[in-house]
Amino acid sequence: KEALKLSKKLDNRAPLYLRDRYLKKEAMLLLKLKDYEEALEAGYLMQQQFVDPMNDAYNNPRSYYVLGRVYEEMGEINKARENYGKLLKLWKEAVNTIPELIDTKQRMEKLKQVQG
Repeated sequence: KEALKLSKKLDNRAPLYLRDRYLKKEAMLLLKLKDYEEALEAGYLMQQQFVDPMNDAYNNPRSYYVLGRVYEEMGEINKARENYGKLLKLWKEAVNTIPELIDTKQRMEKLKQVQG
């Protein structure tokens, strides 16, 4: 809980280009605490950092990872797959060494097996 308070304080002071990193850490802490509503809020705030209604690629791809993880944990498989799919679309030409990309591909495979 103390780490979360510090993260929120740092997030408000951080330059715009660093806020998504703090928000991601905050969301993942909230996910571990099973505070899904707050974790979702952090994930959506990550998207607002780069919103351009004309081009979805400006949205922070890691926000889709965060949202996918939260929805998966909540048991909302369709929403999880939707967000993971958006990340995979945005990073279709990215290098395959990005940890979130590797994890997303693995999670999508598991979710496909579960849903059939």
